[in-house]
Amino acid sequence: MTKKILFLLLILASSVNAQNPERINPDSLNVYSEITELQKTVGSLEKELENQEKINNRSYSSISNQISAASWNLTIFGILFGVAALFIGVYVTYIERKIIDLKDKNETLLEKTLKTKEEVVAINDNINNNLNKIFLKIRREETIHILKRLTKIPEDIGNFTQQLLSRELERDDFNYLKEAYKNLGPKPQPDEDSWIKLDLSHHGSYQLVFFQHFLDLALKDEIIGPHMADKYESAIKSSFKNDMIKSTEDFSRALVDLGLENRKNDINKYFEGLSKSDFKNNSDIMNILLNSLQSRENQFKLFNLIEDEDHTLPSKLLYARILKKKYKDSKLTESEKITLENVDELIVRFEKSQEAKEKT
Repeated sequence: MTKKILFLLLILASSVNAQNPERINPDSLNVYSEITELQKTVGSLEKELENQEKINNRSYSSISNQISAASWNLTIFGILFGVAALFIGVYVTYIERKIIDLKDKNETLLEKTLKTKEEVVAINDNINNNLNKIFLKIRREETIHILKRLTKIPEDIGNFTQQLLSRELERDDFNYLKEAYKNLGPKPQPDEDSWIKLDLSHHGSYQLVFFQHFLDLALKDEIIGPHMADKYESAIKSSFKNDMIKSTEDFSRALVDLGLENRKNDINKYFEGLSKSDFKNNSDIMNILLNSLQSRENQFKLFNLIEDEDHTLPSKLLYARILKKKYKDSKLTESEKITLENVDELIVRFEKSQEAKEKT
């Protein structure tokens, strides 16, 4: 716009000078000179303006680039922040769930712990209240283990004899011992230089256990029964009173079942063992023997089957006295009268024999 105004002024001045050349004066020349100066100034200003515009454009471009870069950085940062916030949110949610789950597990564990504590207390009370039953159960399991071992290694009886003698065995345990005894093989013949003569053989150990726990079953067994009589003396000497009470009950029961007359050798060996032991004057054991025979006939028959020998006489006399005391006021048969008369004669003969021994 400025250029157009200056251009019009120049045209106007030129036309005036052309029409009136004679009128040109110094003032006009000054004006023209000023106009020229103004044109130069305007041109200079225009250049400065252009330079300033270029500078401004560059500044605007730089600022725009910086703003764009900053915007891009902010965008990237925003995206990263959003992703980070997402991961943080997921992580916080995961931790929260873990904490809740841990809390639930802790509560469950606490309940289980309390329940376990109650069970432990109950078990402890049960153990304290049933200590004897638990001990017997453990002892029973150990006994079964020993018996099963003997069926595989019957020679091991020497290591377990005392344990088996000191325990209560059940009737079914006889089958284990019987199998082990059969697996042992035939009894070796004693040798003068052998330890077997001391009656410490494996067979003797089994027979001792049979005597104290299963005498009736052993006597009824075809393999074991025939060998039991030779063991009575040492077995009776090795027994306590409670062992003898049980063995005597078993012995009487076996005599009744098998028939007294069929077991005369066993009867005399048994009375010989009693006569040579501390039980020869034990009336409790003899009463058990007499009463376990079940019938009056068997009681008198037993007396008649016992031999009148020195090695059987002490126990036979004790049995005779108990038998006479039991039936002295009863109505007797002829055979029973004869038996009791023999009892009196036996007592008199024994007393004289004892007096003679004392004098010598």
